[in-house]
Amino acid sequence: MKSELIINTNNKKIAFALLEEKKLVSLREEERDDKFAVGNIFFARVKRILPSLNAAFLDIGYEKDAFLHYKNLGFKFKNFKRYLRLSIANHKLPDIEELKLESDIKNESKISNEIYSGEYILVQISKKAISSKSIRLSADISLRGHHIILFPFSNKIYVSKKIENKIERERLKNIISEIKPNNYGVIVRTVAEDIAKIEIEKELKELVSSWENIFEKTKKIIPPKLIIGEEKQATSILRDLLNKSVEKIYVDNEKVFTEIKNYIKKIGRDENIINYYKGKYNIFEFFDVEKQIRVLFGKKIYIKNGSYLIIEKTEAMHVIDVNSGNRSKKNIDQETNNFNINYIAVDEIARQLKLRDIGGIIVIDFIDMKNIEKRILIYNRMKEKMANDKTIHHILPLTKFGLMQITRQRIRPEISINVSEKCPICDGTGEIVPEILASEDFKENFKKLSALKKKKFF
Repeated sequence: MKSELIINTNNKKIAFALLEEKKLVSLREEERDDKFAVGNIFFARVKRILPSLNAAFLDIGYEKDAFLHYKNLGFKFKNFKRYLRLSIANHKLPDIEELKLESDIKNESKISNEIYSGEYILVQISKKAISSKSIRLSADISLRGHHIILFPFSNKIYVSKKIENKIERERLKNIISEIKPNNYGVIVRTVAEDIAKIEIEKELKELVSSWENIFEKTKKIIPPKLIIGEEKQATSILRDLLNKSVEKIYVDNEKVFTEIKNYIKKIGRDENIINYYKGKYNIFEFFDVEKQIRVLFGKKIYIKNGSYLIIEKTEAMHVIDVNSGNRSKKNIDQETNNFNINYIAVDEIARQLKLRDIGGIIVIDFIDMKNIEKRILIYNRMKEKMANDKTIHHILPLTKFGLMQITRQRIRPEISINVSEKCPICDGTGEIVPEILASEDFKENFKKLSALKKKKFF
């Protein structure tokens, strides 16, 4: 499927819109040069231990102390602590390949057995601050590249399960086995499929160098301090969104254009896929992204032939209601008609979860279906449409009342765009539907009238 990336920049933020066949499927918006981005590594100070939660609060320089749970220390935590201590104490950086690895920490134990108040440790941001919850940390540090992920103090090699070709999986595993230094583990990402050995080896060396640079810096700084940030925000986001289906990238900022072009060359992709947009209109308007955002981020989302979704957020969860509207066909029984609407709705629901980056508990109220087999078909369809969602999620089958529950991991705040507009008559004491949605309502009402008059206008 042909994909395009449209990148819109301003002084404070950068937004990525991923289009598939001109249809918006993903929207990422981040602050430029965000110091507290997911993946950033900090030299932190333990502020206090919370025995009741088996966790600790750490000072990383953020306005609120960040949260570290015992389970996020990682099994190799003793090795991280030991290597950090040796790095600070010795003039020369210890050779990780020569180290005898410590035993793993226990799966069930107390955090007070591993760290204490006032101690300095290395941590990595795993989740951004969401609502009243502070930043979540992990002490199980890894370094992400475009093709591979490096995690020290292990010798394991994993190949993405999404690479289904057994011969290719074996080739990649053999490559890593040949080039990997001792005491470094590696995860091979999906995008590494069919990539030459020389490209993977080059990236591995860069990641090992970055790892050594982290500990060189700890000799010269006092916590709390950012040790190493993700690559510049543009290339950091691009690394997650760029896959083989992306044929064109358009960016409206010369500095970001140069940055991305260099990154494209670095990972061995054809640099001609990147284009510098110099048009007089906003890039999102020119590529019809702005219109799609306004249509897709409202409370009411039209699907097809009058059916629609209602998406609402409560304190505890998100609720999505599937409605038939005026969609009904003659010569089709009610059960089949309900199934058809639900089946169409699944595609848009899966798209909306990814587009808005909705996390936590999601409850979907499908139109009732008595037939168990049809409910199973809807469940399987949802699993199929969510299969390419990289965010960890779990889907439960429909209940007999037509309810489906999905849990989706929260990593960053949900994308929320207010598409309502101030009423020109009441000056904001009430709200009206924005023009772009009003046109959709008008079209749907016109279809109803044309059906009554047995005339087709659209």
